[in-house]
Amino acid sequence: MRKEIADLWTAALRSGKYKQTRGFLKTEEGFCCLGVLCELAVESNIIKGPTYQDMEGERKYYYAKSRYDLPTEVREWADINTDEEIGPKNLMLVVMNDGPNYDDGMSFDEIANIIDTEWRKL
Repeated sequence: MRKEIADLWTAALRSGKYKQTRGFLKTEEGFCCLGVLCELAVESNIIKGPTYQDMEGERKYYYAKSRYDLPTEVREWADINTDEEIGPKNLMLVVMNDGPNYDDGMSFDEIANIIDTEWRKL
């Protein structure tokens, strides 16, 4: 992962600006950790801001046509492979955020700490 992107990302995760949610990059309630990275890509003009569709009485948000996975443009910009298992429990970032049961994941602070200490080793 590019160091300058990791620095921006961990600062954003710790900033308190983003409310954490689980299961999707973005919901009306907040963002997963990868959704925060998408927002940084939007701010850097890598991708356009999220679009949405109203379906089943709920707003579904997309970044570059993706609701769950990091778009290719963001992966390339950050030089990141989100399928890597990192940290003390060898987990992927999506599992760190969502937890194995989509309700018991780590906090943004905990994820930022793992990115700082583990991701840069890859």
